[in-house]
Amino acid sequence: MSLNTSSVEVSTPRVWQVVFAITGMLALVWLAGTATFLFDAEDTRFVARVDGFGVEHNCLTGYAVAAHLAAEGSENLYDPSRYRDAAISTPIHESVRGIFTVDGFHYPPPFLILPHVLLAVFGGFFPMRAAWFVLTVACLVAALAGVSRWCGGFRSQTGLLVFPLLLCAPTVHVALQVGNAHILIIAISMLAMIAFEERRPIVGGTLLGFAVAAKLWPAVLVVHLLFQKRWKNALWCAIAVAVYALGAFLFFGPDPYRAFVAYELPRISSGEAFGFMGTLPRAIMTNVSVFGILQKLHALGLLSSKPTLVSPALSWSFTALVGAIVIATGLRRRGGAIGGDSDRLARAQLWLALLTLVQLRSPFLPWPYGVVSALWLLVLLSASARGWKLGVILVAWLGLSVNVPLAFVSDSASFHLGYTLLASLLICGAIMAGVGEYWARSRGLYTRPRRRGDMA
Repeated sequence: MSLNTSSVEVSTPRVWQVVFAITGMLALVWLAGTATFLFDAEDTRFVARVDGFGVEHNCLTGYAVAAHLAAEGSENLYDPSRYRDAAISTPIHESVRGIFTVDGFHYPPPFLILPHVLLAVFGGFFPMRAAWFVLTVACLVAALAGVSRWCGGFRSQTGLLVFPLLLCAPTVHVALQVGNAHILIIAISMLAMIAFEERRPIVGGTLLGFAVAAKLWPAVLVVHLLFQKRWKNALWCAIAVAVYALGAFLFFGPDPYRAFVAYELPRISSGEAFGFMGTLPRAIMTNVSVFGILQKLHALGLLSSKPTLVSPALSWSFTALVGAIVIATGLRRRGGAIGGDSDRLARAQLWLALLTLVQLRSPFLPWPYGVVSALWLLVLLSASARGWKLGVILVAWLGLSVNVPLAFVSDSASFHLGYTLLASLLICGAIMAGVGEYWARSRGLYTRPRRRGDMA
């Protein structure tokens, strides 16, 4: 009997090593196929497609144009007439004509530092596009491997060795193809939190500070740190945000800030910046934000009156919910003691749950990158799940990982709307599971006295 038990104990890690090798190889092959398109826009043999979206749309065009306009001293770089149908084109417009449509720009001015530097270093849009892809993939792989290692993927939590599976999800590759910054921001936010846990507050503050300055919503993690009384980490984040903001001011002057505050923020708050999300069928279908739920219900005939783009009641209610969850989890264990690999895993699950939750507050959150953090969260949840729970996680992961629309299943608009409504429930379920795992793990650690060697 003892021999059999020993055999099982030895073979189990080997099974996960084989799983890691297989999923890693699949991820490398798929990344190589995606890279062919990122290095040559005419080579579309291996791209993941959502109609023409994954091939014709490119968010990086908007970043590059905005960086060019900011460097040129444009009075209002957020004016949508400067992008898709611009009367006065930029060198980026000329480069991508007939290949990509030029996307709009909606981010705070500090974000422009990164595309400005890349554009200056690489000298043109397409070399910049290849560099952006390499940077995004490098950060994502580093974050996936770093989280897995920190949580015990190579020790007690061997189920985490399945992390390359995220890079096998078609929707992740669509996000990489369109070049949206969403994946990069999620990756560096997670790397920042690990840096804080490893007592590297300057590194963590530098990374999370950029994420906050660039996209605002990662500030949910800073608030979480504040409620846990981790003052040094929050301070370094604040210092980094100030440095990035000052850097953008010195690079581009006050006009981008003036335009963002006076012009773009009101348009984002009202939904005007994404007016298409209430009229275009594809936009209604793919929007996984909480505001997209109302648009889908109306499109399915389940709401009699057409909802506003951004419902004030829903906006404030959801903001209050996010605040309550952040406060409750932040106060749950102020001391920050580490209990082991299971506790580390619960922390990482919470970080991803908070990042996923706050993203849903955006007026427009497209499926191709809006589900990435939820997919990653499901991978982490699978490491500690057993039985039927593991089955539910697998079904949810498969449901969120495919591309939309599912033309191979049905061409019905109602089917696609219903499918993405289900996706919203799956995302919410993943968030609840992530918060619940942290709550359960912290219950026994909340009053545990600090031990020598515990990390702050």
